[in-house]
Amino acid sequence: MADKLQFTLNMGGLARPVPEQLKAQGLRLTLDPRATDLLLDDIHDVSRLYVRGVLTESETQKARKRIMKTVGNNLAPISEERY
Repeated sequence: MADKLQFTLNMGGLARPVPEQLKAQGLRLTLDPRATDLLLDDIHDVSRLYVRGVLTESETQKARKRIMKTVGNNLAPISEERY
């Protein structure tokens, strides 16, 4: 099994866009454009629901952990071409 790529992401209303954060680390998402858009929507929605009081801090942390797992499973170095 291939080694997992190490990465960090900041999430929240004031965080830089995820693709920009990944690019700064030499990484990119391998998801198709529609799936990428949905993932980015999910990230924004978790933050929005937390701010509105719909999600508790614990629920927000759990959701963000799941999102990080999804991102981590769909990463590749920028130099690696998609075929």
